[in-house]
Amino acid sequence: MDVHENIDQLFSAAKAADEFEYCCTLLRIRGLESPGWDPLQESISLIDQLLAMIEAPIQDSLQIRLVLMLYCHITEMNDLYNIIGNLIRIASHNDRYSMLLFPNSKYPTQKINEIMTWANETEYVMIPQNLEAMLVRQLRNAFFHSDYVLTSSAINLVNGQSVVIDGIGQQSIPLKWIQPKVNLAIDIVRYVIAKTIQSIREYKESKILKGRFAADESMMDLELIVDPKWGLTGFRSYNRSTPNEA
Repeated sequence: MDVHENIDQLFSAAKAADEFEYCCTLLRIRGLESPGWDPLQESISLIDQLLAMIEAPIQDSLQIRLVLMLYCHITEMNDLYNIIGNLIRIASHNDRYSMLLFPNSKYPTQKINEIMTWANETEYVMIPQNLEAMLVRQLRNAFFHSDYVLTSSAINLVNGQSVVIDGIGQQSIPLKWIQPKVNLAIDIVRYVIAKTIQSIREYKESKILKGRFAADESMMDLELIVDPKWGLTGFRSYNRSTPNEA
């Protein structure tokens, strides 16, 4: 099984475990918001635009710098970790969707460690293992703090911690070593985004289901709201006579 198959399996398992909490994860519920406040939409646009520039005929050095910018943005994306973390908790621990999944974790390394804890002894451990494999925090820090120098074959980290490669700490990171990690990061985030959008669009019509939405977390009837042109857009409380917006 590759990581794509494992992600597919996770989405299916979370939906089967608790479809309401799964839908909350797909929608990344954060409360009432007006248009223009969804950071995932901004990330999707930035990723598409940077990839278009990277694939254009430009100088090699500019291409590498754009790739580094894209890599650093991806590794900082809250929604990447929130979607994966919530789905693992729903699928494996019968937990509820959380808007504040990492209240005490600020950095990607901390979030990945928490996801690893939730995934341990489950069939989804491959996913945080791949997140861990893609992240080189020293490179991310150096790029964001302008503490690096790009050469024809390496990225030199001027300050900060070295990167351990083959058991040896190095300040000069070969491009051929970092490229697979960058490719992995781009692949994972694009797949998770595509899977999330696909899962939203799989909803073709409204549906009544049970969910833990009452004040005491008891189960109640909820209606999924579906736009035929887009898919799942939200939900509302439901009684058999008159549905009420929630």
